[in-house]
Amino acid sequence: MKCLIVDDEALARSRLKSILGEVDSSINVIESSNGEDALAKCKDYEPELVFLDIRMPGVSGMEVAEQLAEFNKPPSVIFTTAYNEFALDAFDANATDYLLKPVRRERLSQALSKLNPASAGDGGKASNDEARQHIALTERGKIKLVPIDKIVYFRADNKYVKLRTTKREYVISEVLNSLEEELSDQFIRVHRNSLVAKSHINRLEKDDAQGKWYVFFKTIEDSIEVSRRQTTSVRKWLRNES
Repeated sequence: MKCLIVDDEALARSRLKSILGEVDSSINVIESSNGEDALAKCKDYEPELVFLDIRMPGVSGMEVAEQLAEFNKPPSVIFTTAYNEFALDAFDANATDYLLKPVRRERLSQALSKLNPASAGDGGKASNDEARQHIALTERGKIKLVPIDKIVYFRADNKYVKLRTTKREYVISEVLNSLEEELSDQFIRVHRNSLVAKSHINRLEKDDAQGKWYVFFKTIEDSIEVSRRQTTSVRKWLRNES
């Protein structure tokens, strides 16, 4: 994989390059110290992945990402920054991930796994060994790992994706469609804005007054509406499980 690291701090570039080499020695890395140079190198070098610092003099990382999105073959973008307030902006920019500095090896590895969760030979799905076991999120400036098996559902809400566990709710910088593709063995789409964990589903029930179907859970009292389009597939899955 060809990769471009963009950061105005040489030490930050060097550190990220070093960790990348530890995680995957096959990644070919070049560097850029500013947004204008990064755009030029992306045109010439055509990297598949760009690590973008957000706060840079001149052209910012967000501005670079906007222009990269216009390329015929836009690279994947992972933002790197010391400031967690940019998370939602990064989500809006369709970034693959958002890493807080100093970037940790485990967190970097998780971000890279999103680029190709489908490993060869498995029909487009990651094996159990390769699939993520946690969802990483930022809370109060710290990285928190939420075990996949504790997640009851994901729900898109305007610009956010909310993750509901058996205990509480979090806001995450993930894309629902990507989560569905990556975690299809464990989660099922019940609505255009909702993925629910198969293992947490208790029943599917119709509200006759509203004429709508809802899924109910074993572990929490929430219910999630099932769209007409998804009702058949959800009912089919439940029948196969019973």
